[in-house]
Amino acid sequence: MVTLDSLVPKDHLLRKIDAVIDFSFIHPWSRALLP
Repeated sequence: MVTLDSLVPKDHLLRKIDAVIDFSFIHPWSRALLP
C-alpha cells in the first residue's frame, strides 16, 4: 500500500513546516464550509 506519508521525503520543507505549526484548527473551521 502506498501512502502520502511514504511519498514525501523526510527532509521536505512541508514536513519541517508541519513539525512546528499546529494545523489542527483548520479541520473544525473547514467542516463548517462543507455541505
